[in-house]
This record gives sequence, C-alpha cells and structure tokens, in this order.
Amino acid sequence: MDDRLRLELGEVDLASGLLHGPHGERRLTERELRVLRRLVEAEGRVVTRQALLVEVLGHHPESLSRAPDDAIRCLRAKLERVPARPVHVLTAHGEGYRFAPLHETPALPAAEASEGLPLGGRRLDLAHQRVVWDDGRVEPLTAQEAALLRLLIDVVGAVVPRDQLHREVWGRRAVRDTRALDNAVRRLRTKLEVDPSNPRLLLTVRGRGLRFAVTPAVPDALPPPVPDALLIGRDEALAQARDALERAPLVTLTGPGGIGKTRLALELGRLHAAEGPVVFCALSSSRTREGLLVEIAAALGQPDAAGGRDPVQQLRHRLAAMAGGLLILDNLEQVLDPAREVLMAWTRGTGVRLLVTSREPLHLRAEQVVALGPLAPDDAQALFRSRARGLADDGEQDTIQALVDRLDRVPLAIELAAARSGLMGPRQLLERLDRRLSLLKQRDADAPQRHTSLRHAIAWSWDLLNPSEQRALAWCGVFVGSFSLRAWEALAPDGPDGALDVLEALRDKSLVTLAPGLPGEQRFRLLESIRAFAEEQLDQRGQREAATLRHAEWFVTEGEALAEAVATQGAAEPSRRLSLELENILHAFDRTLSERPVLAARLLLCVAAHLHQTGSVNAARVRLSRCLAALPPEQRRLRAWLLRERIRVGAHTPDGSSQAEAEAVLAEAQALGDVRLEIKARGLLGFIAEADGRIADVEAHCREMAAVSQRAGLAPDLGQATAYLGIVLRRQGRLDEAEDAYRRALAHLGTTGQCRFRAVTHTAYGVLELRRGRFESSLHHLSQAQGLAEHLYASGPRAAARLNLGYAMWLTGRAVQGEAVMRDALQEIHLFWPPHNVAVMVDALGRMLLLDGRTEEGAARLREALDALNPTADRDLCEAFLAAADRLLGHIDESRSRFDALRRRENDEVWAVLEVLDPQDAPDSAAPARGEPDALALHQARLLMAQAQRARTT
Repeated sequence: MDDRLRLELGEVDLASGLLHGPHGERRLTERELRVLRRLVEAEGRVVTRQALLVEVLGHHPESLSRAPDDAIRCLRAKLERVPARPVHVLTAHGEGYRFAPLHETPALPAAEASEGLPLGGRRLDLAHQRVVWDDGRVEPLTAQEAALLRLLIDVVGAVVPRDQLHREVWGRRAVRDTRALDNAVRRLRTKLEVDPSNPRLLLTVRGRGLRFAVTPAVPDALPPPVPDALLIGRDEALAQARDALERAPLVTLTGPGGIGKTRLALELGRLHAAEGPVVFCALSSSRTREGLLVEIAAALGQPDAAGGRDPVQQLRHRLAAMAGGLLILDNLEQVLDPAREVLMAWTRGTGVRLLVTSREPLHLRAEQVVALGPLAPDDAQALFRSRARGLADDGEQDTIQALVDRLDRVPLAIELAAARSGLMGPRQLLERLDRRLSLLKQRDADAPQRHTSLRHAIAWSWDLLNPSEQRALAWCGVFVGSFSLRAWEALAPDGPDGALDVLEALRDKSLVTLAPGLPGEQRFRLLESIRAFAEEQLDQRGQREAATLRHAEWFVTEGEALAEAVATQGAAEPSRRLSLELENILHAFDRTLSERPVLAARLLLCVAAHLHQTGSVNAARVRLSRCLAALPPEQRRLRAWLLRERIRVGAHTPDGSSQAEAEAVLAEAQALGDVRLEIKARGLLGFIAEADGRIADVEAHCREMAAVSQRAGLAPDLGQATAYLGIVLRRQGRLDEAEDAYRRALAHLGTTGQCRFRAVTHTAYGVLELRRGRFESSLHHLSQAQGLAEHLYASGPRAAARLNLGYAMWLTGRAVQGEAVMRDALQEIHLFWPPHNVAVMVDALGRMLLLDGRTEEGAARLREALDALNPTADRDLCEAFLAAADRLLGHIDESRSRFDALRRRENDEVWAVLEVLDPQDAPDSAAPARGEPDALALHQARLLMAQAQRARTT
C-alpha cells in the first residue's frame, strides 16, 4: 500500500498521519489514522462497523461504543469538502463504510473545465478566475471568491453551512468573522448575477447557509415536449414522485399502458426546470443496448459519444456536467436488461436524478418505484369533460361516472372515449363498451402509435411478453373481477408449478394488478381493457372453450364448499369469501347456461341464498327463472332446489302460484327422499302462510319441520325449526310455550357454529323477555345476538339484533342512543324481513316516539305499521296505541271508532291494555282476559296515560 494517499483536498501521509492541504498541514489522530488505513486496505470494499469497533479500535464485540462513527465523522470533516454529503471519500453502506478512491468522484469533462461553465449569457471560468459575459464584459474573481464558487459547485443544489464555508475558504481563524463571507457573496452577485438584488444563482438559505442553484446547461440537448393540456388529478402521485426524487438517484414510474406515466414525467420535468436542466429521451424505438445509448446520446446533445470506445463512461461525464439536473427516460420497458447495467453506472457520482417510465420496475437497489393506478373518480370525470366536445358542464353526471368506471378510470381510455364525443354522447359510448378495443381509437398524427388506440397500447405490452407469459395472460382473461391465488394455480395453462412465477412477472409488467381480499390474503385482477384483449387472444388460440370449462368447474367446486360452510356455520369468513367469488361464479353461470345447464344450475345454487341474504333479490329471481327454463325435465332434484330458491326470493310478496309451487317442491322432495329439501320446502310453506296471516298453518309447518329433522338426526335443522316455532307461539300469545321452544332451540344449535340461527334465536328470546317486562334478561339475550351477528356477513340477522337491542336500550333509560340504533337498523331490515316483521319494529318505534312526547311523529309511524301488520295481536296493540295518539292529537271521532272496533274483536291479550288507554268507557261487565297480557304493552300504556295526565294538569 502506498504511504501517500492523494485526495481532492491534498495528500495524506498514512505513515505519519499528516494531511497536506491548501490551508497548511493538519494531523490525524491515532484513532482516525487507524480507521483510514483499514478502509484504504479494503480497496473499495465495505468494512463493517463491527470490524472497525473490534479489530481496529480494540473494543469488546458487545460494546455499545460509537467510536467508529465518531472517527468517521472527524475524518469526513478533515478529508472532504462537504461532510454532510459524503460522496467523495467516505461512504456509508448499510452496516459499514467504504473508501471511495479519487477516480470514482465526478469530474467535469476537460473541455468544460477549461472553457468554463455556460450559465446563460455568461461563462464561469474558474481556471482563470473570471466571469466572461457574452457582451464582452469580464469580471475577475479573487482567490477566495473562486474557492467559494468551487466549493458550492462541487455539490451543486445542496446547502453548504456557513461555518464550513468559513473553514474551507478562509481557515479556522475567520469563523467568527461573518462579514468576510457576506461581503464575498455580495461582490460575487454583482459579478455573476443579471440582477444582484434578485439573485438566481447564488442563493442564501436562511439559517442554514448557501447553495448554487443553477447548474451548467447542456448544449444541444433535447428539451422535454410541452404537454397540450394541463395535468388533471395525480396530486398524490406527483407529491410521492417528487419526494422520491429528493431521496433517490433513480425513480421509476410504473403502471399499465395508458395510465399516464409519460404525462406525469413531463410534469415532474416542468417542476424541476426551476432547479436545474431537464433532458427528455423517448426510447420507444430502442430494442438493444446500442440503440439505447444512441437515443440517450442524441438526447444529451452528444451523438458521437454512442460510437466511442466507452460510451457509458463518456455519457457519464456528460451527465456530471449537468449535476443537479434531471434525465427523463420514457418507455424503457423494452430495453430493461441493458438499461440496468447502464443506469447502475449513472446512479452514483453524477449528481443527476434519473426519472424512468416503464411498465415494469428495473429492480435496482438505488431505485424508488412509484406505481400509478387508476384516477380518482372525480378526476376521471373531470378528465373526460375536459377532453369531450360540446358537453354541458353539468350534463349526464351519473352516466359519465358509470362510463369512466367501466373504463377503469385509465387516462388513455378516457381520452380516447372523449375523442368520440363529437359523434356519440356518453350514454351511447357506455352502451358500446363491450366493443371497447375497436371503439377507442383516435387519428392524431402526432401521437405515438401505442397511444392511438387502446388495442395498440395493450399490444405494445403483449409483444414484450415471452410465450409462457402470453399464454398466462390470455388465460387470465377468463376471470371476471378479482381472483385468488388458488384459483390461478388451478387454471394456469402450464400447470401449478410455474404459476406463481408467471403471475409475478405479469404483475411486474403492470398487466395484472392487486385487488382487495380477506386479511392476510392477496387477490388479483385485470383492468377491463386488458381482460378484453386477453379474451381476444384466447379466441385466436382456440382455447376459450377449454378455459371457460376449467374456470366453471373450479368455481362450482369452490362455491359448493363455501355455500355448505355458510349454511352450516353461518360465519362471516366463508360468506365474505363467497362474496369475493360471486362475480366469477355468476359469470361462469352465464357462460355455461346454454351448453351445460346442469353445471350452470349447480353454480347458481352456490350463490342463490347469498344473493337473497344480501338483498340482490331481483338478480337472483331472474337467473333462477332462466335456469329453470334451460334445465331438462329429467333433472328433477336440481329443478326442485331451483324452484325452492325462486319461491324463497319471492316469499315476502307471494302471488297466487307460490303456495302451489311450494307444495310441488314438497311433493318432489318426498318422492326423491331428499330430507333436507323436504325441511326447506316446509319452511317455505310456513313463510307463505305467515305472509297470508295463517298463523295456525305456520305453527303446523314448524312442528312438522321439527319432526322430520328429529327423525333424520339433523340437530341444526331441528334447532332452526324449534326457534321458528317459538316465534310463532309468541305471536299467538303463548309466551310460556315460546320460552320453552327458545331454550330447546338453543340446546339443539349448540355453542359452536350456526352463528346465524343462534343469533336469530337469541333475538327472538330477547323480544319475548321485552314483552314480559324482563328488561335485564332481554338485554342479555339481545347482547348475545349482537355478538353472534357481528361474525355474520349477511346484514339481516345483524340488523334485527341491533334493532331490538336499541329498543331495549331505550326502555332501560338510554333513550337517545337506543333510538339512533333503532333508526339505523330499520334502514337495513326492509331488504330482508317480511313486511309484517318490519311493521312490528316500526310499531315499536312509534310507541317510543309517543312516550317521548313526539305525538305526531309517533302517530305517523303507527299508521305506517298498521297498514302492513297481519291480523294478529300485534296489529290490535298497534291500533290501540294509535287510537290513544289520535285522542291526544284531538281526533276524537277517529279515536272513538278505533277503540270501539277493538272491543268488538274481544282479543283477550289486548283487553288489559284497552282498560288502561280507554278506562272511562270500559264496561263493568267486561270479562277478564284469558290470555297472558303483553306486559310491555301494558307498561307502555300506563306510562302514556300518566304522561297525558301530567299534561292536562299543567
């Protein structure tokens, strides 16, 4: 090892530790010298901090000493111009440090070093210590002024602290003399700036120091193209990219074709132009390393460099001359492999930021990736409006939003659609999007070919794929919406072994994007335009039928397993998973119905109950009818199950055929020996009887359901049937029998699984306890129901539990909170409950409002409930409270008529309530009530009358 080490600030004698620099001699401490020797001996390799600590400085391996870091900091202060930016001598690398030899540090090309740095209207000639203006004026520089400028230009754009400038230019003795630096800066500005009072080159950063803001220009370089319109949206991505450019030498904007990478890069270039030179290089025609270097050399205004002996190094020197600038490399994805080698050489030592647009990251250590996704909804609509012709400012907002959503909010697709607006309106465009690849194109002569149509944009990416990736992308086109990793492994055309690798490759190339899934699981999707292109490729390869069949067979297996888990467990996870697969299952149904109706029927039965429970009743009914029409008569079992599902989705509003169809399903189930179908058919008949107000028939069907379930040993079905029986008994006023039924139902359902029916049973039990005035017991059961319902995906049981819990909260003194919970839950139950059940809860809300003194609002709710209630005790109680409300509102005749009608019905459960609400007219000969009175209604009636009495006395 040579004892003398040449550095930018002088030489270090590694034997004695003396540093010979421009300001005399300095001596390194023994500790600093040992550390420097170790780093130099490593010849550019990283020396770990642990090695410096133990081997060089002699500390214990477990020591927490910061001695190595302190030694490095002191060395930087003595050996480097700018210790805060250690790019010249000592560099931190992860857990250690390395010594960068002098030949690794950037230097200006010799020509520019001798001729001076062009700064627009003048040249800074540091070799001769002068500023030469284009008008012939020459401003000489003092030695201190030249040294100050050299120090600032070495780290162009970075702030150099004032105390460091004092030390490096004037020596330590001048540190306290702030006037020396201020006077030098003032003199330099008069020599260097066009307007010294408004400096553009030599800038003061208050409280920190000075920086040299403008870097040398790049003669003959290609300026970035000027966009023809303002950038719309992308505020978040713009901020993210600017932050990345501050922190990393290389930033890559990634995303699928047409997502707006080039446009964002141009905006970043426009913003950077105030800080340094910007060069733009379009690489769409490059395919090789040589072509890449030719394009970049031309863009940098040095075309001869590409043919030189070492073009990468020559262009590196060219980049060093524009330190602080920005080089934009647009459309790099087709030359990624050679680009990696070239850009690795340029990310260190040039002081230039590299901004790349590519559909795939480069996967370099120095790279920061900013991935672009679809525009925000408002920005997508704003982009369409800005590009469309003759569109009213507020016209067709919903249609335009639907249009841009169908276009995945991809900027290129939106702009191509807007280009058609002179011929078609938004609604016409929306109707034709099934042919989007042929519809969305433009004739702009100055647009790159890949941007003239949606098909060209996607074909550009397709042509860059290898054969395996092309097959995989084509088969991805069979999915609709998102898909799971398991689904892809089952459908991958080349088998599951390489499925993960090829999917990752497609994602890296921005052709497959991530989609939301269950916690801890990732899902994937294709943008609709890419999916349409992939389907075309399937057709061209003659593989659509095979892909469609494999897709349908996998999803019917998956769907049946999930549907069984939902039916037996009622838990949220299988329900949510089924919801995630719903789009693919329904799409598979639509594609297989005509050719494979049996497979289609199985697919539909997987999700029919799910559609019903989540409120998609019309979608379920239409598909069930289509499937029944297509399914052959000999498929008796499937036809019976489909018919059962169709009746069920229409059971809340039955027509005259529902009873006969349900009886036909029951007869078919018995003929086929299908016990599960028989139980479901009897449940259907019970629902229809309930909707018709035939409570005795409902009870009979529930008891038969229970009997069949018990004979078959189906405990969960027995629990469900017994719970329904309890609900019917409660409505008949047979409260003790209802309570017994609920207890037996909970025992049959057990303590694990069956969350949905356990929640339903606890809710019904809580309602019974409310009616009996056992508020604490009611709160217990309703809280149990609420806890179970939280594990469910379907909203019906959850809304029911919350609604009744809100009612109980109101009755136990939490009126405001309880009413809010009830109103919120009422919004949901309209989708899932029969009208009678909804009306019972509307009636409960009406009574609450009466007791709260909001008589008019309460009366309106009671009238709403009365119109929907079946002729049961619930209806009579609702009418009794409405009669009382009418009297409070002064509608005496209406009130009297209602009370008289109620007495004529001689309903034993209501009689006790009538005696409270209308005592002055109750005849002495009234027979005592034979049934158990509704304790809750009786309690409410007394509260209401006491409230009315207080109002009269005040």
